[in-house]
Amino acid sequence: MERKETPDVLGAILSGAAEARADLPGLAELPAAPSPRRPRNKATKPEAQPRPGPASAAPQPRPERWEYLAVSLQEHRGWRPRYINGQEIRNWTQAPVIHEYLEELGEDNWELVAAASGKALYGSSDTYQLFFKRAKR
Repeated sequence: MERKETPDVLGAILSGAAEARADLPGLAELPAAPSPRRPRNKATKPEAQPRPGPASAAPQPRPERWEYLAVSLQEHRGWRPRYINGQEIRNWTQAPVIHEYLEELGEDNWELVAAASGKALYGSSDTYQLFFKRAKR
């Protein structure tokens, strides 16, 4: 049994040879593949200089230990923290409202990692909770 020879379609396309592509039906009208780039001569290549900014800075290792803070909020002329890690704040009705409290925690390096609403954790009506973390000192 004689084997029929098949044209090298991929080779013709990649070589960009017009005469080879002309022999193949449907390929004559396709544009030639771009010629491969020539490698630069290392002598003419400009010296690589480090980029300024965060890309050149060494990444900071992440702290291995964290401390956490769970804050339950209750509404009293604005949302205020009432429980911190399950302990009720004395005179919580005089505590700062939520945006002021968040600023204070941020200044102490606390980072908000989650917020939840729903079932009360500690009090009967503390349906909003905020969860914070920071590197252990």
